[in-house]
Amino acid sequence: MQLASTIGRAIGCLMAMLLAMGSGRLHAEATNAGSRYRAGPGDVVEVSVRGLAELQRRAPIAVDGTLSLPGVGTVAVGGLTLSEMRARLQAAVAGRAYALRPLESDSGAGPIEIDDIYVAVAEFRPIYVKGDVARSGEYAYRGTLSVREALALAGGFPALAIERRDLPMLAYDLDAEERASWHDLVRARADAWRIKSELGLGNAPATTLVDAVPADAPVARQDVVAITDMATSQLELQKANTAREHQSLDEIISQLREEIKVTENQIAAEERAHEADLAELRNLTTLKQQGVVNPQRFADTRRAVLFSSTRILQANVRLTEAKRILSERQLQKFKLSADRTAELHRQLEVAASRIAETEAKLESVAGKQQLIGRLGGADSRDRKRVATYVIFRRGAEGIARLDATEDTEVLPGDVVEVTLGATRASVAGQLRKLEP
Repeated sequence: MQLASTIGRAIGCLMAMLLAMGSGRLHAEATNAGSRYRAGPGDVVEVSVRGLAELQRRAPIAVDGTLSLPGVGTVAVGGLTLSEMRARLQAAVAGRAYALRPLESDSGAGPIEIDDIYVAVAEFRPIYVKGDVARSGEYAYRGTLSVREALALAGGFPALAIERRDLPMLAYDLDAEERASWHDLVRARADAWRIKSELGLGNAPATTLVDAVPADAPVARQDVVAITDMATSQLELQKANTAREHQSLDEIISQLREEIKVTENQIAAEERAHEADLAELRNLTTLKQQGVVNPQRFADTRRAVLFSSTRILQANVRLTEAKRILSERQLQKFKLSADRTAELHRQLEVAASRIAETEAKLESVAGKQQLIGRLGGADSRDRKRVATYVIFRRGAEGIARLDATEDTEVLPGDVVEVTLGATRASVAGQLRKLEP
């Protein structure tokens, strides 16, 4: 029995030492991350309760800021310091009516005290480094970390990607890209002019396109003239095709209207003849009753009434069909104009987008050419990088923007943005930014 007690006390001492070591590590890590470091989603937390092995757990803080403990459930710990987290866990464990049996005693039980609960951040949430660095991305947080050390994790500043011997070839490629972009821009503007002219939105002559191209633009004047001439030809051809389609429909509509007019006149004449036949048939009917009418004449008159009724009916059928076809052709003409207008507006939108994209590309090319000029004329002794650092840190009130230096402390979850200034040293980095 005494041996068992001795073993129990030894185990108790060992657990106390381990917990004390954990407490020391907790303090060190808390200091490393800032004396008021508040845990958040992504941190991995170690929790232990003296005497309750089932609550010794290593788990991450969830996205909603909760920590899951077996038998306890989820506990909201996001945004708490380690001291606040211990108090929160004590309340949660005590609320589950846990009883503690001290290891150094064979009997007895006691409540869980605050000192019985230990919390440590085993793994901090990562930091992020972006901007003018060799390797932008996510990096693990270990102990104290400054902006200088975060920059080292990201591989430092990007190496100069362009050698001086490569500059002539790169400049040649940019010149070729500029010439091609100018041709694309002239074609897009010519398309826009053609579409607006067909829509009746502009009356400017095609020669204005030629005059609008700067004299120093890397596109031959004859090429601009050829592009505008092509646009003019397309405009005239489309107008001619549209005019022919409308003329054809107008001719059909005119013929239908004439047919309707003739049919209406025919119906009117047939109705007059029918009324005369009906009047004669009524007279002959009276005479027939008196026995003084020729039976053949009576039969012929009655037959004429039936024929005139049939002709009126047939004429009305033709009239209805002609009116139906007329309505269809009028709708076809309207739809032809509406569809063409809608298509032209769609084409105009595409042309405007092409113009904007091409102008942006030309701006990019111009920027690259300027930077290459700077790089080509830079003295090797004038290559000192001037960098600025900004830390984006999430807090209770949202994301804060903090200006930093190389010695500024970085906390878990921070985003460190590195920007090289517009000096000769930063030409390579900025050149890569301008890549389409």
